[in-house]
Amino acid sequence: MVGINSMNFQKLFIDTNDYYRLANIWWGDESVQFHGYIEGYKKGADALVEKAITSNNISILDTLVYPALFLYRQFLELQIKRIILLDSEKTHDEKKDVINIVGHNLKKAWEEVKQVSMIVLMRVIIQLLKLRN
Repeated sequence: MVGINSMNFQKLFIDTNDYYRLANIWWGDESVQFHGYIEGYKKGADALVEKAITSNNISILDTLVYPALFLYRQFLELQIKRIILLDSEKTHDEKKDVINIVGHNLKKAWEEVKQVSMIVLMRVIIQLLKLRN
């Protein structure tokens, strides 16, 4: 049996001067960072699904489904919150409060998005009616 101290571990995160091996976090303003989070979860899930499907190995498919579903769920949650942040007529602080209240509850977040969507739809209809007159 191999003891943990005798195993050869590599560091997960290391300093590097190689631009193409450097993951930048906290880049851009708040909205750009949020877009990066959203894209990251979606691309991560897609990569896992691609790996699972192309592996032709049922045990890989059966195990990668769980992290893939988690990443897709996180992607969905962040997309819903993005709609709240971008399309709600509330102040920035009120939007943050709503996001904190809904937390990770997709049902609550979806209810908020439906309200936001109705307001956006009404604005579009009013603008179309004004153009028609």
